Amino acid sequence: MLYLRKMQFSEEELNRLRDEYGGYLWTAIDIHRGIITAGDEYLADLRDFLLMKRSKPEDILCAGVNLETGEIFYPTLINRRNPYVNRDGVPDVFRERVNTLMRYFFESIPNYRAERERPRYSRKPTALSFD
Repeated sequence: MLYLRKMQFSEEELNRLRDEYGGYLWTAIDIHRGIITAGDEYLADLRDFLLMKRSKPEDILCAGVNLETGEIFYPTLINRRNPYVNRDGVPDVFRERVNTLMRYFFESIPNYRAERERPRYSRKPTALSFD
């Protein structure tokens, strides 16, 4: 079953995807519009589906996610179609955006939930003053 999402996956959908794909899922993400496609065996089909939905080729990145551990993998061959990806792989700016979107879409993964609950600051932030 192919999913095109702009909101989080539910527990039921994640369990269905885990059962169907054995815990490892391929995704294609439009990093500009914040849209994800998941649920197909071929990255090219996921990418083409986003292109049909009027995503720009330079905004699409493909990634694999392990639904048990939350690890994200970036296949180099399909991402080479993106003009901003070079031989060294996906730039850090794109990786950061993909990681943020993955944590949002797959919030039900235990590692992502723990990541969200950990404190973001080492000390309490100061209040803003408008004097």
